[in-house]
Amino acid sequence: MNTIGKQLKIERKNRGLTQSEMCQPILSTSYYAKVEKGYHKIAAEDLLSILKQNKIDVIDFFISLEKKGATDISYEQLIHLAWSEAHLKQDIPKLHRLKKSVDHNQVMSKKQKALLLALLDLSIAGLSDSLISMPPDTKQLLQNYLFTLPTWNKLKLSVYGNALRVYTIESNQLFINSILKKELTSYTLSNRCIILTILLNFISICIESNQDKLASNYLEFINRETSFPENFFQKTLGHYFTLLLLARQNKQIPMEELTAIYKVLTLTGLSQYATELEIFFKNHTSIVTSSSMACSLSFPP
Repeated sequence: MNTIGKQLKIERKNRGLTQSEMCQPILSTSYYAKVEKGYHKIAAEDLLSILKQNKIDVIDFFISLEKKGATDISYEQLIHLAWSEAHLKQDIPKLHRLKKSVDHNQVMSKKQKALLLALLDLSIAGLSDSLISMPPDTKQLLQNYLFTLPTWNKLKLSVYGNALRVYTIESNQLFINSILKKELTSYTLSNRCIILTILLNFISICIESNQDKLASNYLEFINRETSFPENFFQKTLGHYFTLLLLARQNKQIPMEELTAIYKVLTLTGLSQYATELEIFFKNHTSIVTSSSMACSLSFPP
């Protein structure tokens, strides 16, 4: 029996759910039933969506699979499973548990294991504000991996999005310009959201380095993007950076709009981001108060 399917069935039974309740609207019940029986494989993105929809901890799910010697998890699934919770829950101890589990895995090749461990180190370093101290060989391994992936699919975008802060502005420009060779409309909507988030992170780096012109150039891509419910967060942050760059030019800005951004984020459960944005704004404009502190922005891709 497919190990993923078996574990999904266990989780479903533990929650007293029917197959339809477990999988819809992500998958049809008939397709999901065959996943549980091992007749069909499940895409990483669909698996993550089902786990999150049913409040199943992704890392615990992976560790359960690894303990059972799962051989039916694709390399891409491993990476997505490892990263999905990293920036959302910011659970560093759990990431260390996952790292230990991967390190003891007997199924993966040495190359696969080395890369996944590097990705986990990247997540842990990002959450610990210690990206700058990452070993050079780990950074190089991640960069080499990015070059081996032929297209900017969801996996490559996610890997780069998390690694962005370990590279120089010049290296990031090369990566981002490669992404933007294609029109944003040629990417799927979910990938476009990741790309917008990458741009937001790069814009914050440019501002920290006082490269406002470069920040403005890339901000144009966000501001030109059509608004959808799916990219509400990115578009909102795009407007935030528009106001910030105007303030850095000593231009008067509508403070009520800035306040509205903080309020919307707070009301939607993102109060931590609202606080970080407020601090970042004060630190990088003439609007500085005694309560200001060092703050680098980082948004999960």
